[in-house]
Amino acid sequence: MLTFVIARFEEDIGWVNQLPADARIFVYNRGAAIEAGILRRNDVQVIALKDAGRQSGTYLQHMMAGFDAGAAEDFTVFTGGDPFACAPHFLDLIEVSQRWRDVQPLALQRPSGTGIPPARLAEEDQRDWIDDLPVRPEHFSLGTWAPLAFDDDVARENGRAYRQKHLLPEGSNLARHFLEFVGLDELAAQAGAADIGVFSYGAIFAVRNRRIAGFLQTGRRHLGKMEILARADPDCDGIYERLWLHLFGEPFITLSALSAGTTTASETAVRATAASAVPVPGRTNPQLRHAAYVAGSAGRIDEAISLLQTALGTDPEDADALSDLATLALGAGDQPAAMIFAEHALRIRPSHGAATYVRAMCALGQGDAPTCLSLLETLQSGEPALQLHAEAPELVAVVQQSIERLRGLGRAARQQASAAATS
Repeated sequence: MLTFVIARFEEDIGWVNQLPADARIFVYNRGAAIEAGILRRNDVQVIALKDAGRQSGTYLQHMMAGFDAGAAEDFTVFTGGDPFACAPHFLDLIEVSQRWRDVQPLALQRPSGTGIPPARLAEEDQRDWIDDLPVRPEHFSLGTWAPLAFDDDVARENGRAYRQKHLLPEGSNLARHFLEFVGLDELAAQAGAADIGVFSYGAIFAVRNRRIAGFLQTGRRHLGKMEILARADPDCDGIYERLWLHLFGEPFITLSALSAGTTTASETAVRATAASAVPVPGRTNPQLRHAAYVAGSAGRIDEAISLLQTALGTDPEDADALSDLATLALGAGDQPAAMIFAEHALRIRPSHGAATYVRAMCALGQGDAPTCLSLLETLQSGEPALQLHAEAPELVAVVQQSIERLRGLGRAARQQASAAATS
């Protein structure tokens, strides 16, 4: 028996009537009420949601509250309200579920008309087709977020925006960083040792129930934080789209010739807290910090850490150097170390803008959206705003966008509480 988890917004879901008669169907509805007569079967469970969290938040809510492993070998199918834009053969693929892998991509393309992937690949690359039904799991770089077989400016821009938001140098492993950010350390280590991931367009895929249950054994305690992030930051939908298959056991791919000497985020964090200072005669602390910035931007994290440790050896109360170490730790995915360095910098200089931003991102990574919002709001005026403009002007727009999203999240929560109180 198949279970369907459908994240519907405003789409016409009359197609649900064509699903197998014995299927369990959950329609999570974030949009207007479904018109009477659209669903002609009486076994569909419709769950009304507030319009927050998007598709990824819906999947997470189902796993937190609605998932029932049932028969371990059965499948759960995850899709948005219109699967056909990305998976034009969706209903036909449902009919051949006996041919599915444990983690089965079901999509072929980004919504039709975008030209992603190029038509030649979509039509001629048949390696993952099921019989004559086109399916295309897309392989992508964990460092750029872009596909391997063709250029995708949107994907590259999404990767660039994520690096900017989290203060990551070029070449960072984005999958590792995000997985550590939400607390999935074991999976993050696997990503950190790899180079390539795989995803299904539109986050349309099927998973054998025992795979979901296996993920929940270790990941359940992180779902609340992951769901808050999905509501607080709409950009998370694109991140989850690329990582869903891996959450349920699809392996990352390592290019062995590149893997030698890979430094994990935890190893980097240890070096960040205990690296030996390298004497640099004749350099002032601002010069050392500038050299560390250049090294960090080029991906030479150990060198950047050593330079900052040297600066702190000269002046242990250098709030700027401490803030820079906090930034490096956050970029390496080590939120505890980032928190320690940022808080130390703020004790020395409470108005330090960059340290405040790092502290806010650590709070968001812990699922504490109110604290994150409060800290970000302090960066809108006064000395913290001036300092942020001077030290990290590229973050000013990021801060404003994050505040707007978090305020929207707060309004949604207040409206939900008000509705519950009056019902």
